[in-house]
Amino acid sequence: MMPSASAIHPERPACRKASSILIAPWRYKRLALALPDVLGLRQSDVVLSIVPMFHVDAWGLPFAAAMLGIKLVLPGPCLDAPSICELFRCEGVTFSAGVPTIWMGMIFT
Repeated sequence: MMPSASAIHPERPACRKASSILIAPWRYKRLALALPDVLGLRQSDVVLSIVPMFHVDAWGLPFAAAMLGIKLVLPGPCLDAPSICELFRCEGVTFSAGVPTIWMGMIFT
């Protein structure tokens, strides 16, 4: 909130509290993933995020996992089907997010 240069009272911000309230949900929408009715995540879950971190689906998942105390598994550079299946088996993954190309590779191998 920057003060307006043409304001009569320059110490007052040009942006009002109402506009900050309207913008707030867009800033914190990724935190909504931790709500029970959104993804149904619980502390006992193990989350595997196969989605690239620049993808919209991955923006909130690590934050929601941290907020709920969920074990977060990241695949690293190995995104081939056998490596992902091994992660599911070894880590006991109960929830995962991934792009369709990952799932198709796992189905057809």
